[in-house]
Amino acid sequence: MLFFSFFVGVARFRALRYRLNRTYWKGIRGGSDEPGWTYGWSNLWKWVVNYLSLGSAVAWTMTSLWNDRWNEMSFGNLDFDSKAKVRPVLVPFVFLYLTPLLILIVSVTLVLVQGTMVQGVYIYMDAPPLFRIIFFLIIASTSYAFVSLLFVIYYAAFYRNGVANLELGGLRFSFEAEGGEWFILLLVDGLIIIATLGIGYFFLGYRHWAFFAKHLAIHGDLDETALRQTSTKQEKYSDGWLDAMDIGAF
Repeated sequence: MLFFSFFVGVARFRALRYRLNRTYWKGIRGGSDEPGWTYGWSNLWKWVVNYLSLGSAVAWTMTSLWNDRWNEMSFGNLDFDSKAKVRPVLVPFVFLYLTPLLILIVSVTLVLVQGTMVQGVYIYMDAPPLFRIIFFLIIASTSYAFVSLLFVIYYAAFYRNGVANLELGGLRFSFEAEGGEWFILLLVDGLIIIATLGIGYFFLGYRHWAFFAKHLAIHGDLDETALRQTSTKQEKYSDGWLDAMDIGAF
């Protein structure tokens, strides 16, 4: 896990650097001269802190690493400036963190107690095995769907917060997709994969980039006369790291 955490960090950093390096506006491109090893170590120790805190530091870890990545990137001769804070995402994260614990407590209680009143219906543990299996599957699938929805709501808030606190020269950014729009995106992704027996997986990247471009907004004015070409080296590879580790584009 330590080895994987380190190289996932390096891969995420280098993929962002590569994509900026291959993105042009009026002949100007982006990039970074950092190789990503420092970010890899940062990713490693911050996720170790997160594991030791039993997941309670996820919001801080993700926000901190977002800042670490973008503060090493540039476009032309302008440096990105990221100052995202944890506070705006605490409420959705607390709901996401506590809900599985609550579900676990309720589930254990149902197992330990012989008869429990649930919305006026007694459920007995001496019921037929088939009944108990069906009941368990209903509870498990409902819980998984609900927690997944909470995660999407949290991630949407996290992404909006990160983008809103990112600046480049005189430009500010915003990402205007709410949790419901993210959920529909992922739901349709799943339906495409099921309907095409997995073949449609190759088209999901296009849908995701279209979603990103549709909801990203840029605010402010850029002094084009002050913008110069970057001095960062031209990247030849690195984008495939994330694909090899099965990590999405954004």
